[in-house]
Amino acid sequence: MGPHPFVVDVPHARYFVNDHCANCLVELPELEDALFCSNWCSEIAGQVRYLRGVFRDDRINDPAVKEAIGTRNAFLLIGGYRALGRQVNSRTREQVVNRAGGKCQTCGQDGTDVDHISGNSNEADNLQLLCNACHRAKTAEQLRPASEANQTLLLALVAGRVLPSEPILLADDQEEWSTRWRALKASQLRRYVEAAREGGFDPPGFKTRSSVATAREAFRAEASRRAQVDAEVARTDFFERLVRQAWAEQ
Repeated sequence: MGPHPFVVDVPHARYFVNDHCANCLVELPELEDALFCSNWCSEIAGQVRYLRGVFRDDRINDPAVKEAIGTRNAFLLIGGYRALGRQVNSRTREQVVNRAGGKCQTCGQDGTDVDHISGNSNEADNLQLLCNACHRAKTAEQLRPASEANQTLLLALVAGRVLPSEPILLADDQEEWSTRWRALKASQLRRYVEAAREGGFDPPGFKTRSSVATAREAFRAEASRRAQVDAEVARTDFFERLVRQAWAEQ
């Protein structure tokens, strides 16, 4: 197993490598359209940016901020919030809100958050509408103290990527990342398109690496089929010429 994605070793501040994960720096798969190799890595970098911001703004001792940090850290230690499959689609969310009449199902105030009652199922029967305060309270009740190993990982994340005066990775820098990530994605796509053209395929205006790759593979399959047909035709012509030559020599 490689190094943990909380910890990176880089030659200079604001480090970024084209076509590599912006968090753990592993090479991205060919069909990856994002700048991170996984949602987990994206969330890790996002947490680093958040922590750097609250330290800089001196909000680190705000009770609400501390609560948010604890919750986000807990999710990061188990692979990130999205890894739990907890993102509820808009249709299901609307169903849950309408069923609750828009009210928190704990205190009766206006509901804001769709909460998983138990486990990670996104079925409507496992979802309820809560207000933000009740949702936070429920989450806090379910959190458990991090193990010694996990505490060490979190301390390494803070020491290595949050506390340095200069962001270690480009993705750790709130200002730089927010203004550059779109251009970096566009550049990634351009390089992929140029590589496809060098391989004999000119992508007609696709917007993602995966769509270019799919079209390119279809192009290659068709080119291979045509080559086989041409080879068959050439072989048939060859034997016909041999037959005609044999008859002519008689």
